[in-house]
Amino acid sequence: MRTQEDKEKILDRYKPSKYLVGAVTPSMVEYLLEYFRGSEKIIKYKQAGSQGPVVMNYSPDRDEKQEWFNPVQELVWDILGSNCYVWGSNIFRVEKPHIAHNDDYEEKIYPIYKTLVLPLEISKATNFVTFDQAYLDGPVKLFRGYDPVPESFYNKSLTDYSNIINYTDEPFDKETHQKYLSHIPYEALHGLTVEKVIPWVPGNAIIFDMGRIHSASNFVAEGITHKIGYSIFTAKEFN
Repeated sequence: MRTQEDKEKILDRYKPSKYLVGAVTPSMVEYLLEYFRGSEKIIKYKQAGSQGPVVMNYSPDRDEKQEWFNPVQELVWDILGSNCYVWGSNIFRVEKPHIAHNDDYEEKIYPIYKTLVLPLEISKATNFVTFDQAYLDGPVKLFRGYDPVPESFYNKSLTDYSNIINYTDEPFDKETHQKYLSHIPYEALHGLTVEKVIPWVPGNAIIFDMGRIHSASNFVAEGITHKIGYSIFTAKEFN
């Protein structure tokens, strides 16, 4: 369990989510897409006829050091500073939008810091939603009001929101739900408030605290068939 003292240290360095225009060069976007499409894991997914989410994971703390990641590490240092380190990352291709969740680390061995999301491919601009709320007791997906509650591969299925930080216990804004988050049952957003609606555009970068609740917008309702992005998870020692 993460101690209350450690939670307070994490929260003390929380900052508003950021959106950096043009942070990733077109050549870097293409470099990452080419590596993703050519990776052995993705080729096996394609051969198996997979139509679901396709994810290429790379964790510098667990996997053997790989040269392709060096430009990514430099980019992270340029954006977040050289005093943080990457412990995990994944390039993903999804045909259904992610729901509300956080990016905590299950084993809690790292002083979690920022998630850096790099949009890589989409047919037209969509959005990404961050909330004022956070959860620091492990990785979760928010499933209040779901019947039945879906199984979750890594994140815990959270239906009791009492330990969500900044939880309001008030109904979610209906207009925002319909405009951006209609893929999520309305009741699952109870007690949450939107921090920012951020454009999802390749070449830009989205930065937010790892414990912060966040979600994709409903890009399917906008006529978008899929998107590819890169999520990078960092840690930083406490001062």
